[in-house]
Amino acid sequence: MAPFVAGVKRNYIFGGICTIATNAFMKALADMKSINLFGVQQICRNSIAWEQALAAIPSIDSETVQQRLDRIRTYYELLNMPFEALLAFITEHENLFTATELVHKSSQGLGARKGDPG
Repeated sequence: MAPFVAGVKRNYIFGGICTIATNAFMKALADMKSINLFGVQQICRNSIAWEQALAAIPSIDSETVQQRLDRIRTYYELLNMPFEALLAFITEHENLFTATELVHKSSQGLGARKGDPG
């Protein structure tokens, strides 16, 4: 593709895909009725695949892609945390997620795994 599309244009085209994918991953949780451990693992694997595919495009800033998709993995991995650990994580990383994102997460059980007391 390099001979046909300039690097700036490739970055413009494919750099935007990462932002769209990140937003789609975040908003998808609000539409899910429920998600189990397998679903969380699948989403994490999908985000890794996205990261590898986008990192293979030379004109994209792979560090930015990695940061955005790491955030997605963290967001979904929080679903499997016990409630107390989740509260501690949110307290330590209070600026990592917006209030809206945390509300969407709370609709999925907010760290209340099956089998957890409470």
